[in-house]
Amino acid sequence: MKTYFIVNACILDSEPSIRDEQYKNGISKLIELTKEMENIQIIIVENNGGKQKYLEDYNNAICTTFYTNNNRHIETGNIGIKELIDVLNCIRRFDIGDDDFIVKMNGRYVLNDESEFIAALKNMGEETHCIIKYGSYDTPLTYRTGECISAIIGMRGKYAKQINIPRMEEKVENVWAAASLPIDEQNIVMLEKLGINVCPGGNDYFLV
Repeated sequence: MKTYFIVNACILDSEPSIRDEQYKNGISKLIELTKEMENIQIIIVENNGGKQKYLEDYNNAICTTFYTNNNRHIETGNIGIKELIDVLNCIRRFDIGDDDFIVKMNGRYVLNDESEFIAALKNMGEETHCIIKYGSYDTPLTYRTGECISAIIGMRGKYAKQINIPRMEEKVENVWAAASLPIDEQNIVMLEKLGINVCPGGNDYFLV
């Protein structure tokens, strides 16, 4: 089993300096916290079609950059659709297996040094098929439901491959959560905290 981190990025011409700094902080912290992990691959997927040198500066034996044009070519205001298609593109491009573990993360978000998600990932065994935080930012939950926080989420490849592209009015958090529901509960790590700083819809961070 290999662990793949798929890090979503979208470099916008309208606010390059802010987003550049956010991506640098998020990606650098991820690399720092996973440097002692074995058998991992970090894939930074940038979906606005233009190569970004500072992203490629992270490229090494365990980190690579992959570009798509999904932000330019998919006409939808539902950003989650584009991010999920990026993840599915990565699964195909890197031939990620059913038993491999996929961690989807928003590259603008910054992990805590004591991130509960990373701790769970480092301690997981073969019986772990999903690491997830159910509920929403406003209403976090500690039991299974049809919504999750998708800032960072982990799932075996065979489940991630079955995720349905959300409808226009549907949230991507719902389809990730739905993919986890068939998994036996004893194989799911349901976290109380993720240990990641998020800024959905803006630039003001808060910890979840």
